[in-house]
Amino acid sequence: MDRLDWHRFRMEGIGGSDAPVIHGMSKYRKWHELLQEKANQIIKDEPSNFIQQLGHEIEPKLRATFSLDYFNNTGVSDPFEPQLVVHPKKSYLRASLDGLSVDKKTFIECKLVGDKVLMGGVVPIAYFIQMQHQYLCAGCEIGYMVMCNMKGQGTRIIPVPKDDSFIEIHKRRCKEFWDEVKKLREELTHKAACNEIVSGLE
Repeated sequence: MDRLDWHRFRMEGIGGSDAPVIHGMSKYRKWHELLQEKANQIIKDEPSNFIQQLGHEIEPKLRATFSLDYFNNTGVSDPFEPQLVVHPKKSYLRASLDGLSVDKKTFIECKLVGDKVLMGGVVPIAYFIQMQHQYLCAGCEIGYMVMCNMKGQGTRIIPVPKDDSFIEIHKRRCKEFWDEVKKLREELTHKAACNEIVSGLE
């Protein structure tokens, strides 16, 4: 899948990075900003910033580190390939996994974090929400956060258990949000059709 197709995949649903926004726990976007983005379906293929580019470069290393650790602990050799997943019943629930096991029971999320977060070993709330969203979409049994600092050092692997109670709340929030997206899309389509009719009459 090329970058444009990936953007289209994200536009037609709620992805992992969108999940914290819906709960008001994102430092980067507000609920209404995400709503407008999804409703207007405007794809902005902007160049990656330095941190995003660094993350793309380091992700294969983190995936390989986790695969080796997984083999040492289980005796199972698994490459944990990246995977796009969609909920089997609700297609607007989707996620881009940094790594998924061959048996589809285990997934990983790779992150670059600050030294303070890395040393503390506590998964930030936004990442916790993202991983619960991934549980919901992929139906996995266990997920791990694999993180290192901005220099690609100090790799740390933290299991993040599935939280069924939170997932039930999240499912409702996602439905409410996507209903709003569909409603606004219908309004925008109707407005565009009216404008086209008016233009034709002039």
